[in-house]
Amino acid sequence: MRNTFEKLGLPSEFEETLHHIPQGIRGSEFVCKGYDWYCNEYDTSAASQRGKNGRVLEGLVLKALYDSGIHPIYYQAKVANIPHVIYDILLYHSKRPIVLSCKVSLRERWKQADLEGSALKQVYRGASSYLITLSAGEGNRVQQSISDSEVLGLDECIVIRSQGDRFDNLIQELQCKQFVESSPVLPVTGKVISAIES
Repeated sequence: MRNTFEKLGLPSEFEETLHHIPQGIRGSEFVCKGYDWYCNEYDTSAASQRGKNGRVLEGLVLKALYDSGIHPIYYQAKVANIPHVIYDILLYHSKRPIVLSCKVSLRERWKQADLEGSALKQVYRGASSYLITLSAGEGNRVQQSISDSEVLGLDECIVIRSQGDRFDNLIQELQCKQFVESSPVLPVTGKVISAIES
């Protein structure tokens, strides 16, 4: 299991955080306790740490999904026919893939997740896109915009700290779905003429 996460290129702070989460906890409690330990141990406002904060959160959400038996999981996924987009977490289904965009805080960044979700839904009409955040105030405002149909690409904004049970419910919903590895996509298809006959 450890080697699985080392291959993902997550920061060493994520690995350190895993060692300090009490055994036996799962889901939202796992993510919250892990991120709280990380914040207490590291200066998350320091310039050297800011880029790592989101990746540590992504790693904790990945581990929470994996420990719940949800896999295969694509991390930092690129999808054919959607250029210039890298999805934080993607659970692949041939007609109904699910994307989880993880943001420690939102500010205007939730709009990026909305655009990415819209792009996915252009290729896969049955796709779902969830924004996962730790920021209650901003997350609740985004969820209200989703409820008011002002947001097109996101299906739901889940605030882990204030709605821990909703994240856990999402995990239960995902456990009931069948995800697979995607088949390789050929960059070019068609009839091949390898030599011209005279």
